[in-house]
Amino acid sequence: KSWRTKYVRGKSIAFMCLAFVGYLCGITAKCFRAADNGGRFEDVTILYVLNTIFVAVDILLYFKYRHNHEPLSPELARDIATEIAEEEKAAHK
Repeated sequence: KSWRTKYVRGKSIAFMCLAFVGYLCGITAKCFRAADNGGRFEDVTILYVLNTIFVAVDILLYFKYRHNHEPLSPELARDIATEIAEEEKAAHK
């Protein structure tokens, strides 16, 4: 959603970092367990890796878009565009 809207209000960077660290710890634990089991990773490890990537991307998007303003609703954007068009039309008379 952050990527699509380019807006991150309401996101908690502290929570995202906590989740990121949690996934890293989970991956580390899976690596230690795999080392004890002869190098065989559990199938769920790929989900830990994918979620870690998703959270990392969300953290990067947070820092990229943290200064952006809330997006306008389509109705409000249309009203503003109509108002600007009317002002320009009046200025050219």
